[in-house]
Amino acid sequence: MKTSQLAQFGARKDKAWFEVSVTIVPYFLGFGFSAFLFERSFALFFFSAFLTTLFSVRLFSIFHDCSHRSFHPNKNVSLWLGRLCGFFSGFNPYEAWTRTHLSHHTNLNNLDLKLPGDILIYTVEQFQALSQLRKFFYKVYRHPIFLMGLGGIIYFLVYARIPWLFPKKVRKSIWATNAGVLILLLSGSALFGTRSFLATQILVLWMSTVIGVGIFYIHHQFEDAYFSRGDSWKLSETSLKGSSYFHSPPIVEWFTMNIGYHHVHHLHPTIPGYYLPEVTKLCEEYSQKKALGLGDILTCFRFKLYCEKTSRLISFP
Repeated sequence: MKTSQLAQFGARKDKAWFEVSVTIVPYFLGFGFSAFLFERSFALFFFSAFLTTLFSVRLFSIFHDCSHRSFHPNKNVSLWLGRLCGFFSGFNPYEAWTRTHLSHHTNLNNLDLKLPGDILIYTVEQFQALSQLRKFFYKVYRHPIFLMGLGGIIYFLVYARIPWLFPKKVRKSIWATNAGVLILLLSGSALFGTRSFLATQILVLWMSTVIGVGIFYIHHQFEDAYFSRGDSWKLSETSLKGSSYFHSPPIVEWFTMNIGYHHVHHLHPTIPGYYLPEVTKLCEEYSQKKALGLGDILTCFRFKLYCEKTSRLISFP
């Protein structure tokens, strides 16, 4: 796609503020209502928390776009929106997460690298060279119960809270986020009660990570996903062939800010999520890519290793 064509899909103030307002207001109302219901009706509490989770996922999607400076045209507004949305959608330290995520974009599916924040994957040869103990831990790590059930929550509550696991330049954002978490815990407990606040926060965060990990997994861990190494690795080719076209129902696309058009996003990360469907329709090369659906998520979780001989992801031998 030519640069002149992409120019019409730049970030817009009116669109950005509209997307923020229809996301963050329902999120706060839903969170407060869920905490209020905790001691009164578990069924209503769970239902309200689930709806709040969907808006939390959307907050994360806005935070993700802000990390690419694609959501709002103003640099400072984008920065603070990113910090705000990142904090309330999983206590994400904006600068630290952005650094990790941009590394994911610039080194996508490079078999020579193991990137922090990405789902670890071994080739068949690498797996066979592991000790029995490391093979066991890798199998546990790649199991969907761990990745979806525990992996996400461990990342957000433990890994992302430890400044020394990140470069010095971004540690301030982690300390600031940790201080914000403490303030939120004290104020939320005072407002709703400690049990109600913690139950709501933990449930919403856990359900958000289950949804988020499932979607992130299918973005790059599908059977014919393109991986490469050395001089044969090329970003443009890897972006298109190593990222999926996850075509889901309209309501799912709305809550995820169209991130299912992931191949287009990796090719053009400066295009905001609210324009990705239009760009996909405009370019035949993008729209003709094989699409995956919701039913393919569990299928993709069968794939654990990359076979360089067949250029396919496969299950364990």
